[in-house]
Amino acid sequence: FPGSEVLPVSVPVPYTKADGTTGTDLYLSKDGQAAFAADIPAASFRLLQATQRPFDADSFGYPTQAAAWRTIPSWGLVAGRDKAIPPACERWMYSRANFRKVVEVPTASHIVMISHPKITADLIEDAARATS
Repeated sequence: FPGSEVLPVSVPVPYTKADGTTGTDLYLSKDGQAAFAADIPAASFRLLQATQRPFDADSFGYPTQAAAWRTIPSWGLVAGRDKAIPPACERWMYSRANFRKVVEVPTASHIVMISHPKITADLIEDAARATS
């Protein structure tokens, strides 16, 4: 699914893995707000950007060994203006996983859980009620 704008605003930083090989962590650059968090204030983005945990670039290439959604009920949240994971990809993943409920937030960026906490919390509570 084309459309992700995160890689161009990611900063690669090499690190040594436990096995001695070199890995690459990806950090979001200071210019990454439009691609990652367009629907929060700039000051909130700067805090997020400064305190983030990077992710290993190798994660793009490693196949999943076991997907939890194959064995447990799952719920999904589509961020309609996500420029990290295109919304079409999110919808495809949720349909493939046969999720029980998918909520769409048309105006949300990738960090929908921060920009729309009530919608996120309501979905979590719905999932908890359905499985308890």
